[in-house]
Amino acid sequence: MNNDLTISQGQCAVRVLLVDDNPSKLMALEAALADLGLEIVSVPSGTEALRRLLVQDFAVVLLDVNMPIMDGFETAALIRTRPRSEHLPIIFITAERLADEARLQAYALGAVDYILSPVLPDILRAKVSVFADLFRLRNRILQDAGEIAEKNQVIARQNRQLTDANERLQELNATLEQRVAEQLARLREQDHLLIRQSRLAVMGEMIGNIAHQWRQPLNALALVLGNIEDAARHGDLSPEYLGQKIADAHRLIDKMSSTISDFRDFFRPDKSPAPFAVSRPIGAAIALVAASLKAHGIEVVTEIIEDVRTLGTANEYSQVILNLLGNAKDAIIARNLGRGQITVQVDRAGDQARVRISDTGGGIADEVLARIFEPYFSTKPGGTGTGTGLYMSKMIIENGMGGRIRARTLEAGAEFTLLTPLAPEGPP
Repeated sequence: MNNDLTISQGQCAVRVLLVDDNPSKLMALEAALADLGLEIVSVPSGTEALRRLLVQDFAVVLLDVNMPIMDGFETAALIRTRPRSEHLPIIFITAERLADEARLQAYALGAVDYILSPVLPDILRAKVSVFADLFRLRNRILQDAGEIAEKNQVIARQNRQLTDANERLQELNATLEQRVAEQLARLREQDHLLIRQSRLAVMGEMIGNIAHQWRQPLNALALVLGNIEDAARHGDLSPEYLGQKIADAHRLIDKMSSTISDFRDFFRPDKSPAPFAVSRPIGAAIALVAASLKAHGIEVVTEIIEDVRTLGTANEYSQVILNLLGNAKDAIIARNLGRGQITVQVDRAGDQARVRISDTGGGIADEVLARIFEPYFSTKPGGTGTGTGLYMSKMIIENGMGGRIRARTLEAGAEFTLLTPLAPEGPP
């Protein structure tokens, strides 16, 4: 048990917070988790848990429901009111099976699961390991974000060098062609860095989408394990029943594995441009963010008026769609309406494949609309936006596919239109 309240600097320890007023239960939980290589912090009350959360970050909290003075539900509610811990996963531990109303209350307070006491060590270790891995992955993303900041400084220096070079070009006409070639090479390098930066930002958002996609199968897996436990307790655990439940568990695990495969395939670069139906990358992008959109009460309406085909790299096109969906989601959430809608329309406009994505996010101000495709221009608060998403989208559509991207404000929100040349007729 760790009782040191010192804030570590430059370390990424994976900590688990155990909260229970019963010392023997705390010792049992510590023993079950001892071989996972985690830093275990045990406290006897909700008040002490809140003190710990002020100064330390945790991968997950195991919280006893029935504690004196401040019970588990009250403690969870206070944890959710603090920005540092508002998204912290909470697993409730209770000696009695929760009624439906109590379980709904637990999930409303941010619980991701609950475990019956006495706890089965293997089940506890499996659940805690999942959140420990997600915590490590989050820290890796934050580390990558630091690398992006360093690259931003490199790019800023290159921009200053470009300005100086342009001034020298006016004075040195004799070497104009050579110096222009040098600056073009630097610009290409800068574009490559911008694209990599934007892809890393998208990866960070996708980690959150994976968490949304995994929540339902994790809850279902917990229910399967609970059914096995109940059957064993009542002597009803026949080989046939066990086999059925194991098959159910494997199906849920396969579903979670397929989410990771989709994430991997999404970022796998295409070898070369090829014809594709635009509905395919649109469907892939929507599937990756569906759980996140649903969690925020946002409905996606897809209207395939004509399933047109275009020529390019489908994965890059899908990244453009994903970026526009993400911007629409952020705009809708910022309005605090509790619900919203994104509409995706696909049709033909002359000799162009046209995709229109509109939202109910309130639209874009005129002074902002003129600059949204500039690199590093962002209107998101607190530095949460990198300002590279729309710039990268413009590069993919216009430079990579010979098309156009434009934006306008409608009555309910913004509309982005993608126009790309139609592909020759042939198999999709």
